[in-house]
Amino acid sequence: MRALTTTLLRHLDLAQPTANAGRRFVSAASGLARLDGRYYFVADDELEIFWCEIAGNDPVLALPALGGILPTDAVARKAVKPDFESLATLPRGAVFAERPALLALPSGSTERRMTAILVVPLGGPDHHVTRVDCAPFLSRLRQQALPQLNIEGAMVAGEEIVLLHRGVGASPNALIKLEAAAVYAQLRAETPVLPVDLRFELTPVALGSLSGVRLGFTDGAMLTDGRFLFSAAAEATNNAYDDGEVTGSVLGFATLDGKVSEVFAVEAGFKIEGLHAELLAPSGEVHVRMVTDADDAALPSQLRAAVIPARL
Repeated sequence: MRALTTTLLRHLDLAQPTANAGRRFVSAASGLARLDGRYYFVADDELEIFWCEIAGNDPVLALPALGGILPTDAVARKAVKPDFESLATLPRGAVFAERPALLALPSGSTERRMTAILVVPLGGPDHHVTRVDCAPFLSRLRQQALPQLNIEGAMVAGEEIVLLHRGVGASPNALIKLEAAAVYAQLRAETPVLPVDLRFELTPVALGSLSGVRLGFTDGAMLTDGRFLFSAAAEATNNAYDDGEVTGSVLGFATLDGKVSEVFAVEAGFKIEGLHAELLAPSGEVHVRMVTDADDAALPSQLRAAVIPARL
């Protein structure tokens, strides 16, 4: 496994402290998207969506998404947090009047983690924000296919939306493929719901291990050549709820039929949780932006960069 060096671009420092914990930074970033000159982030223990301009180094801004207040106690907060784990960029016009949109998805790992957020940038600081009830569909997934359901990534792949499930215990890492048009139709409704009968296809993916600990998906980003780049972490846990010691992260390439090709080990000390990636022509290099989660509320998440060389 080849090593990959990453570069720190910035810490996710906030313009204003969060309403829930009074932090001046995002500490558990879990999803990343790049859209129209901005970075957008989600965190797995916050109620907001976060964003900043790519140019410059102004503090990150918070966009209210879910109302309420989360406990500051870590155990109590974990029990009730919405657990946003992925952020997918939807095509322009697919949902809202020739505009692109973002879909922040929950893990689905408990009954409290079933609400997604649809975000449509309207220009300047204005955004249209809508809740999406995912409980009918995600509950069916848990009951019929993946009892340890833990959605960690989401990406659009042509006519499909692909969710990345992190395998734990007897549950495999897997791609959950949905018909994109069916999802978009639901998102255009006045009260969006992912219905119980939404069709899906499962594709298991064998990621292997790192330092003797099984790797599990943390995010994915579709590339223009039919591959996708994934991030995965080696976390010592046997269920979708409890955290475990993280011994390292990797980035790797795979195809939608579940075949993994080259995998790169990220330098120690970083748990990669969210990805944005672009395949550059004609060089063949893949330029990556990623966010980290330190699993420590006292430490800020980081935005980091890497360049993966062209295929040999």
